[in-house]
Amino acid sequence: MVFLLSLLGAGISVVGFLSYNKKIISGIVKPNMATWILFSFLSVLNLTSYLVMTQDIVKSLLPLVSTMATLSVLTIAVVKGQFSKLNTWDTLALIIGGVSGLVWLVFKSAGLANLILQFSVIISFIPTYWGIIRGNNIEKISPWMTWTTTYIIMIFVVAIRNGQWIEYIYPVVAGVLHSGVGIVVCFSKIFCRVQLDRDKIFLFLPKRGNV
Repeated sequence: MVFLLSLLGAGISVVGFLSYNKKIISGIVKPNMATWILFSFLSVLNLTSYLVMTQDIVKSLLPLVSTMATLSVLTIAVVKGQFSKLNTWDTLALIIGGVSGLVWLVFKSAGLANLILQFSVIISFIPTYWGIIRGNNIEKISPWMTWTTTYIIMIFVVAIRNGQWIEYIYPVVAGVLHSGVGIVVCFSKIFCRVQLDRDKIFLFLPKRGNV
């Protein structure tokens, strides 16, 4: 039963990634390749540390599928995406990710490494948020909210499998961050629509000197 729930979450994640990849290929979504290189690195590190920490493939099924799918996005983004240099936030996230790997190597603690890694993941999303707000990144709501659903399912899986508190951190952080992207996209569209309506109103108003 729990395995089927975990499989459901992984399946929904695949649907989200297939939709996202299709949008990249069609040009509807224009991801930053540098960001997805970072996402791929952090995703692999997240998967390995979480799997070692939990020693549970059922809990780790979603991170496994998500990592494979993230690498597929990166592959397509290399061809279709736009590339910009790693900014300050990307670099900071990369450094923290490296530190988490070093902590794992030195202290032999996958749990501590995974916990530190979440700070890197949080920082890595900042350029995505900022890119959407500035209009540099074109994103759609549906894939991000689909991925949010998968992490909610993962939280239930961890709870049913009697997970420790530290095992909740990864899915909770990922769920909040992914839903946040969807929310930012939604508000940016509302703002653009309001701005467009305002411009239309000003277009029909008489100019000064003509009244």
